[in-house]
Amino acid sequence: MLSQNPYSDDFCRYLLNSPVGMLPSGRYITRFIEGFLYGSIVITDVAPFSYVVSCFFLAYITIICLKIFRIDLHNKWHILCFIPVTVNPFLLSIMLFRFDNPFTTLALLITILAAYLSSLNEKKYIFAQIILLLIPLMMYQAAVSAYITIFAYLFIENISSGKDVKITIYQMRGWFYTIIITFICYIPFSCSLTYFLSKYNKRIFIIPDSLYNIIAIIHNIYYYFLSIYEDWNINSIGQIFFVMTIIFMLQKISNTITNNKSFISIITVISAIFIFLVGTFGPCMFIRIITAKGNQAFIRVIYTMGIPISLILLNSYQLCEKVNASKYIMSFIITCSCFWNIIFMNSAGNIINHFSKLQEFVFYDISKDVHEILSDNNQLSRIYINGAVHSPAMDNFCKLYPILERIIPEKWNVPGYIRIALTNNDFTKKLL
Repeated sequence: MLSQNPYSDDFCRYLLNSPVGMLPSGRYITRFIEGFLYGSIVITDVAPFSYVVSCFFLAYITIICLKIFRIDLHNKWHILCFIPVTVNPFLLSIMLFRFDNPFTTLALLITILAAYLSSLNEKKYIFAQIILLLIPLMMYQAAVSAYITIFAYLFIENISSGKDVKITIYQMRGWFYTIIITFICYIPFSCSLTYFLSKYNKRIFIIPDSLYNIIAIIHNIYYYFLSIYEDWNINSIGQIFFVMTIIFMLQKISNTITNNKSFISIITVISAIFIFLVGTFGPCMFIRIITAKGNQAFIRVIYTMGIPISLILLNSYQLCEKVNASKYIMSFIITCSCFWNIIFMNSAGNIINHFSKLQEFVFYDISKDVHEILSDNNQLSRIYINGAVHSPAMDNFCKLYPILERIIPEKWNVPGYIRIALTNNDFTKKLL
């Protein structure tokens, strides 16, 4: 359904036959792999094969997550809790990019491999962990947020189970070393990024070296939580997850108070919970325009959201296992959640597919009219057309799931390549 619909940057890449935005975004390894696999610097469309590869990477990511959190493979409900890692609405925006999706999912896979090695707490893997975490930063930077999320969750689990803060920090020192050294190594590469804010004449990254920049970071975090709430507060599945998230927070704080009565431990757990919840946003909270109104990239940078969703589901089920009645209710919720994620992705794919066909029909009809107008009025060199193509099915689906407005806002408007065709008489003739 998705493989037949070029999306967003894909249009530019088709027209220019160039990997638009790769090198300016610092995705050097992605560009190298593309050139090596395709044998040319010319961009190559391999869809739907790219989608098959992406799904394979996502499936392998889920398997590694089961190993990291030592999930009992004989407990089907524990396994089902990790379905959102592979299938969730936040992944939709990533999967829509036919040229990018193999590399964004590969970047996430490499990040999860780094987290797996870190979870083994072996000194001999420290160099490999750093290399594995550095690679995604030069493929798709948002992927490294998964490492931060997993680290924060395991840290919370240790402290809330009664372990001393100092002992936990010592045992997980490999995680700290990996994060610190990796980001220090990445600084020279980040300085080479060529994206600037022309309005402010500043680099895209925010360095918290002034009150103004600190407020900008706080604004990003606020926008992150607000956007998630606005996207999901109007439907039942979102409300259930909000409740489970609150229960998760209260349970971990309560366990810390009971098992580890140290005030430092309580403050540390609260801080770790905050990092866990905001971890999906990761390094992107330090990007100046990431929360600009209408910025489509916001949803893409939190595509690792399936990991905290799965962990919160797992925590809720483990909490309910102690009471049989609650366990059955939670089993039903997990089943509904997995089923809903699949239905959402399928329905969204259908909506996008049918809407693309509607756009093609409208485009052809308008192109004919424009061609006739330009033929009868030689003095007209250009006609500018703006507007949106809507359908009741699309509008109703977006009302139920506002996240779609963030994922594909340009889909509701006349795409850029159509405007090019409508304002260029020769180009329109070729199409007709």
